[in-house]
Amino acid sequence: MQDPNAMKKMADMMGNLGGGGGGPPNQGGGGSNDNDEMDVNQVMADLLQNPQKAQKIFEKAMSDPEVQELMREDPSIEPLINRIKTGDYAAFMELGGKPKAMAKVKGLIQKYYKK
Repeated sequence: MQDPNAMKKMADMMGNLGGGGGGPPNQGGGGSNDNDEMDVNQVMADLLQNPQKAQKIFEKAMSDPEVQELMREDPSIEPLINRIKTGDYAAFMELGGKPKAMAKVKGLIQKYYKK
């Protein structure tokens, strides 16, 4: 990982996209805390503490057919996805400039986290 703070920055950015907002879990951070919808802050906190698990989940999520479709729709996403696959989580900061793609990736991370 090129930026040691990249995972924390990524967690902050993903938290701002919903699923718990930027606030602490279960304290009205802006998103739903239904049992069916995991809090993105909880997911990212777990992944921050377990880099091996994070890498496996990111590899699966970035290889998902939905990500492949995003890359076909917007070719500028492909280099970012490839960097994320190799552990360059700073690419998430750049992906944050593409809200549609970031929302899709966030959903896929949650999907593969549940498995």
